[in-house]
This record gives sequence, C-alpha cells and structure tokens, in this order.
Amino acid sequence: MPILSIVIPAYNEEKMILKAAYTISELLNKEKISAEILFVNDGSEDNTWKEIQRASQEIE
Repeated sequence: MPILSIVIPAYNEEKMILKAAYTISELLNKEKISAEILFVNDGSEDNTWKEIQRASQEIE
C-alpha cells in the first residue's frame, strides 16, 4: 500500500507526461518511497490521456 499519493493535474501535456512519470518514478524508487502517481486529465484536447495510459502501462 502506498504511503504517498502524488496528484498531478494535466492539460495538453502529451509531450511531458511520460517524462514526468518516469522522472518521479525513478526518484521514488531511488529513495525507496512507496507511492502512487495520479495524473488528472483536465479536458485536454491533445493526446494527454493516451500518454497517461502509456505511462501507466510502462511504469509499475
């Protein structure tokens, strides 16, 4: 069970979501912090949602 929840709002951030997810995940793993990363898609008009789904599949 995660001890920390990180909530990140996203609007038209398709180019940054994956990098942000990997960067945060790497830092949490390095520091051995049990956490969940929650992206909130705020009605983006680009492929933000697809990139959030991709990050979810690639990063555990």
